[in-house]
Amino acid sequence: MRAGLEDGPNAEATSVGSIDRAKETARQYKRAYGWGDLEALEASLKIVSVYSASMSALARAFNSIGVWKSFGRYSVLKTLFLSERPNIGQGELSKILGVTGPNISYLLDSLEEEGLVLRTPAVNDKRFTEVALTDGGRELCKRLVPTAVQFSTDLLAGFSEDEKQLVNTLLERIQENAERLHVLNPDGG
Repeated sequence: MRAGLEDGPNAEATSVGSIDRAKETARQYKRAYGWGDLEALEASLKIVSVYSASMSALARAFNSIGVWKSFGRYSVLKTLFLSERPNIGQGELSKILGVTGPNISYLLDSLEEEGLVLRTPAVNDKRFTEVALTDGGRELCKRLVPTAVQFSTDLLAGFSEDEKQLVNTLLERIQENAERLHVLNPDGG
């Protein structure tokens, strides 16, 4: 879950060596479940490893500027900071980030306690809540967001433009497949 990731200020990659272990783990799966696709198993394990390593590295990047924010909290702040509107409805924010209502409430509670966001009843309909950055939230984002942009740029350092486009295309296809997945029978059928 994107918004629930909680890497601490001294986060280390939790999957140290797991990219190297992916090939052997994939072979173990294949031996146990002969119908599994060896290359797909290895790729899937590597995707998880890369995600874990990159989230830990992003936490270290934030820590390097003296700030600790989970990816979920950062996502809320970044979304508000980059928005062309001063306020975003709490429900809309939940949809943008792809998290549940209770999850966005949890994230906003902590950010509000830190004085980084402010929730107010919507002007046109008091049943809805709008969320905005405080001055402190905007100031923090002026440090966080460029750090994240630099991190993302550095993550694909050394890749050609064609390679970056290929990575994006392949990840989009994997995302589409993940969203279509259904529960398989244990025998692969």
